[in-house]
Amino acid sequence: MVINMSTGGPQNLAGTPTIEISKLQQKAYNNMGIPGAKSFHLLAAGYGNLQGLATKTANPYFVRHATTPTTNV
Repeated sequence: MVINMSTGGPQNLAGTPTIEISKLQQKAYNNMGIPGAKSFHLLAAGYGNLQGLATKTANPYFVRHATTPTTNV
């Protein structure tokens, strides 16, 4: 979204999103922040599993960074 200066409100951007969350990362990254993650989530099984988004047992931000569906933070 952008702010439309003539109306002073938000305006949607045209186009199609290009982020594909189902493509797993090829390598792990260190020291990444995961919005919404709590200390007890760090060892939760399936916290990065795409299938867990429907049941709210996975974090959508960690799903994008997980190298496998069974990995933990």
